[in-house]
Amino acid sequence: MLRAGRSTRLHPERLRFVALAALGSLIAHDAVFAAQYGLGHDREVALAATAHGYWPLFVVLTVLVGTAGAGAAVAGLVRLRRLVRGLPAERPSRGPSYLREVARLWPRLLLVVATVFVVQENVEHLVAGQAPVGLWALSGPGYPMAIPVLVAVTGLLAAVGGWLRWHHETLVSRLVAARDAALRLRNAANAPHGRWALVAALVAHRWILLRRDAGRAPPAPVAA
Repeated sequence: MLRAGRSTRLHPERLRFVALAALGSLIAHDAVFAAQYGLGHDREVALAATAHGYWPLFVVLTVLVGTAGAGAAVAGLVRLRRLVRGLPAERPSRGPSYLREVARLWPRLLLVVATVFVVQENVEHLVAGQAPVGLWALSGPGYPMAIPVLVAVTGLLAAVGGWLRWHHETLVSRLVAARDAALRLRNAANAPHGRWALVAALVAHRWILLRRDAGRAPPAPVAA
């Protein structure tokens, strides 16, 4: 039950990452323009300057993917919480580190969200009949806040995603620790009493004494 295959374990993690990346792309796009132009008329003008006709569909798809990822994560945690009910509450010492999970997730998430943002901006400019901006979408005159906003948005999402995976692995570690403890108790209960070792030694010793060839030297080697 606990020894799931590698592909089975990686599937929920991949779904969570896709959901985080999709939400990050949605939030970061609006956050970059909000940081640069505010939330008023200037932002609407800046968005209207490029093609954003796809945006409603993109929002719907992102919400669906994010909902699926969040639902899978919550369902997995609920199932694990049900399994660990009644076990010791302390976290096993060999459990994962939350900061390590965040540090592992953040760079990957930042790379994906930044790539999607650059592709979005270039496609929007091309569809609107403008020259593509290339990598200037991350640091050009029209995007002075792009990198700080992308770092902040992905950092917050990495904190959430890292907590979900850390909590999942912590619960799994508690289940593994409980299984190992149960195996040790079962093996200790099935182990023979120590006095049987003495009985076995006496029986072996007596069997040697009763053998007719006891004390005889080994046969001499045959000459070649």
